[in-house]
Amino acid sequence: MTIRASVELDSASREALREAVGGVAPTILDTIRDAVDRIRLGAVDRWPVARPRGKSGRLPNRVHSRDRFAVVERVSSEAVEVALENAAPYAAYIRSTQNGLGNKGAWQTLVLRAAPAETQRIVEESGRELAALAGGGK
Repeated sequence: MTIRASVELDSASREALREAVGGVAPTILDTIRDAVDRIRLGAVDRWPVARPRGKSGRLPNRVHSRDRFAVVERVSSEAVEVALENAAPYAAYIRSTQNGLGNKGAWQTLVLRAAPAETQRIVEESGRELAALAGGGK
């Protein structure tokens, strides 16, 4: 299960960006990474965890899906991408009444619903950073 935030450019824009701002990728990468990390922290904080089961009191999994979140970065000449991934193959299917989820999907509720607000924040912050680099900072 992955959620991605990326900025894609056509060839003319890519070339203009390289010439005009050169070192902007690290700045935008930091902005995107911070946004995706806020989503990760919010999800981890409220992620449901299985309770011990049976007479033995064992947990169904030794490593919880809550502990399998990772922020992955990819930078190419065409895009800056930061992805939030969960290595647990069952993460997309977790439903719970824990932590106010109301028997709804944890990934949908805690990750996907948080993405639009963070995407808007990325757009606004990146725009300010690009304007400042171009000499038109507000």
